[in-house]
Amino acid sequence: GLTLSSLALSTFMPVHRAAIIVSSLWLAGLLAATASAGDGLEAFRGAGQLVFFMLAVASSGTLAWRRERLAMQGRAKQKGMIDVAEAERRRIERNIHDGAQQQLVAISVKLGLAKMFVTKDPQRAVQMLEELQTDAQDALDGLRDMTKGTYPPLLADEGLGPALESKVKKAPIPVGVSAAGLGRFSRETETAVYYCCLEAIQNAGKYAGPSHATISIRRVGEELVFTVIDDGAGFDVDSMRRGVGMRSMQERVQALEGTLEIRSAPGRGTTIVGRVPAS
Repeated sequence: GLTLSSLALSTFMPVHRAAIIVSSLWLAGLLAATASAGDGLEAFRGAGQLVFFMLAVASSGTLAWRRERLAMQGRAKQKGMIDVAEAERRRIERNIHDGAQQQLVAISVKLGLAKMFVTKDPQRAVQMLEELQTDAQDALDGLRDMTKGTYPPLLADEGLGPALESKVKKAPIPVGVSAAGLGRFSRETETAVYYCCLEAIQNAGKYAGPSHATISIRRVGEELVFTVIDDGAGFDVDSMRRGVGMRSMQERVQALEGTLEIRSAPGRGTTIVGRVPAS
């Protein structure tokens, strides 16, 4: 019985100091009661030594357990801080790519066109340069908004339909927007759908060479569904290399526990369908 008690004690995980003391005293009393009458004093001495041993071992185990618990808490806190920093880094990366980068690409294209018109049509070149000045200011304002953690003012004030209609006017291809009577949703939902739609249009203009594209947003039950269709070159979905833009779209949708579906084939254009909770 004593061997088994020592074994159990060696693996005991302390929960409360009072419980340790009560258990120790109970075991000491039990040993003393079962000792012969002639050995009563020796039994009590042995019980006392055992109690002291039990308390020493238990206290040692308690300190080790506490040290391990503090170490685990420290590691968990450190991991949480790393996760928060990584999430913030990815947010900034997405916003730069989906916002300012798109604007700067459009400015670069316009600068090339303006250069062509300098000799052919100087008046048109001057007009384009004036537009570029406005575009550059918009890009600067976008960067300032991003660093403040805000989202586009028109999106904040009027919602997805008007914000997208205003934005696609500067798209490299003609884009139609269908979002009538849509209503308003949470900031996170509107931001994710807004940037996903713009990223899809940007990708189409850069890689697919379509003649036009359409954006459709509608509420279906408890979901907000957005669809972006272009009539461009298309591609093989299975062999597609997912760049920063595509990953950004997927991350935005997945962050809301939604889904993103890409349908395309060479020569058949591309359709992107996203579904997020209509919160």
